[in-house]
Amino acid sequence: MKKPVRLLIAAGLVILALVIFWKRRQAAKVEDVPALRTAKVERKDLRRTVSGSGVLEPLTTVEVKANVAGEITQLLVDTGDEVRTGQLIAVIDPTDTESAFREASADMQSSRAKVDEARVNQTFRSTTVPLQIGVAQQELAAALAREDQAKKNLDIQRKTSQADIHQAEEALASAKARLVSTQRSAEAQPSLTTSSIQQAEANLQSAQEDLRELKEATHPRARTQAEASYSQTKSSLVKARLDLKRQKELYAKGFVPQSSVDNAQVSVDTAQSSADSAKAMLDAITASHNAQARSSESRVSQLKSALQSAKTNAVQNDLADQEVISARASVRQAEASLASATANAEQVRIREAEVVSARASVEQTRKNIQLAQANRFETQVRGHQVREAQAQTVRSQAQLDRAAKNLADTSIYAPRDGVIIEKFVEQGTVITSGKSSVTSGTTLVTMADITRMFVLADVDEVDIGGVKPGQKVDLTVESFPEENFSGSVTKVYPKGVDEQNVTVFQVKIWLDNVDTRLRPGMTAESVIVMEEKPKVVVVPNSAIQVQRGQQTVMVVKNGQPERRRVETGLATLDETEILSGLREGEEIVTERPEGQRPGGKGPGGTSGRGPNQDVTRMMRTMGR
Repeated sequence: MKKPVRLLIAAGLVILALVIFWKRRQAAKVEDVPALRTAKVERKDLRRTVSGSGVLEPLTTVEVKANVAGEITQLLVDTGDEVRTGQLIAVIDPTDTESAFREASADMQSSRAKVDEARVNQTFRSTTVPLQIGVAQQELAAALAREDQAKKNLDIQRKTSQADIHQAEEALASAKARLVSTQRSAEAQPSLTTSSIQQAEANLQSAQEDLRELKEATHPRARTQAEASYSQTKSSLVKARLDLKRQKELYAKGFVPQSSVDNAQVSVDTAQSSADSAKAMLDAITASHNAQARSSESRVSQLKSALQSAKTNAVQNDLADQEVISARASVRQAEASLASATANAEQVRIREAEVVSARASVEQTRKNIQLAQANRFETQVRGHQVREAQAQTVRSQAQLDRAAKNLADTSIYAPRDGVIIEKFVEQGTVITSGKSSVTSGTTLVTMADITRMFVLADVDEVDIGGVKPGQKVDLTVESFPEENFSGSVTKVYPKGVDEQNVTVFQVKIWLDNVDTRLRPGMTAESVIVMEEKPKVVVVPNSAIQVQRGQQTVMVVKNGQPERRRVETGLATLDETEILSGLREGEEIVTERPEGQRPGGKGPGGTSGRGPNQDVTRMMRTMGR
């Protein structure tokens, strides 16, 4: 029994010794293999970026100038002050602009008064012109009536004068015949006494008949016509004087021109002339009638005396001589009557003058009508004057508005929100206008809108190929190095700039949310994200190798490295996206010993291109 136990113990010790020996040999082999540097396959966000530097610029920079020149009496801001839109910045001495404003206001009031005056004149002319035309037409009708009456009076006067001359001639012939008869009677007085008495009676009856006809027919008709004409001319004179008075009153008030007063004066003169002519005609008719009446009455008286004498002295021979004397007196009387009738022919010329005067009055009234009708054009002129006055009002209003604006421009307000970054003037400075055609005006302050800011970053020409508008940007400033600010590319300038033999391109980057601590002029470093992929499988660039044109990665499996083909995507300077071939968490070789064969077979293996070469190739492929 003891021998088998001892054999079992001995066999166990041998086996134990063999196991220990084997383990030591395995440990020795492991110590002989060089150590591999490995890493875990990760899933993370991957970004491809380029960098650039620049300075912060404000959205806008505004030079605040004044629209009027003058002395600054108040300057209410200083460099670094924040201002709001409409905030008062400065005040300019308003003395000159206030004077100009008051002058423009006075001109405006004057222009409005002229418009009112022109409208009143237009209304007055449009009202009075039809009245003037109506009055002139009535005066024309009256003048035509006077002309017609004057023509009739002329015709009557001509006929009357001819009848008087004819009657006088007949009376003279009769007187001469009587003289002859009386002379014959004187020669044969006894036989002719009876015939003389009869002749005297006949003559007396004839003379009485002539006297009656003169008193009852001829004179009353002519005198009535003359009085009617005189009364009519006096009425026209009174009317003309009243019109002259009214025109003078209107002219004194400025409602009518001087020509209206002159025309009214001409009407008065014409009416006065017509009245004088009518009065002269009436007086002439009265004088002529009186003369004829005295002559006829004298003749009647004489014939009565002759008859009485013939009857009383029928028996006396010397009566024949008296008859002769009387007959001769009758002849002289008839001659005087003929001379008077001939002299009365002058009334015809007076009547002719009246006709001429009446025609002149007609022509004058017609001209008055033409003048009144022409005044219609004056109404149009008044309308043009109204429009001209209104145009002047528009010009005055424009001047007033300009003066008001200049007065308002003496107070200078902030055109927008911002910060005063520069101040160029002080209180008491005399500045020029920003609207001057000679100078560009004096800048009071420069203000910037820092609510939005941008960076003009300089990007190397090697990196500019992948930069596009819309790409995200991470920014840092030297004043706050531990803080990141975000933005985006808005513009890539097409022309490069040579700076110290290095060509760079400017990229405009807008900040998304401007921190109030940021100031224009701060230096900013920009990291432009050209491409970004979230939560992708990535490996270090050093883990990727190229074997016969294929990308591979050494994966550690069961403690041994194993080559595996992979498909890559986005690559950066340090890491590369793995599209297929690897899983998150797998262990990969990031660096292997020199001379070790791929697949863990030791030195002499074909490793192809190293990882640094692969990274360089990928960078060149990406445009670096």
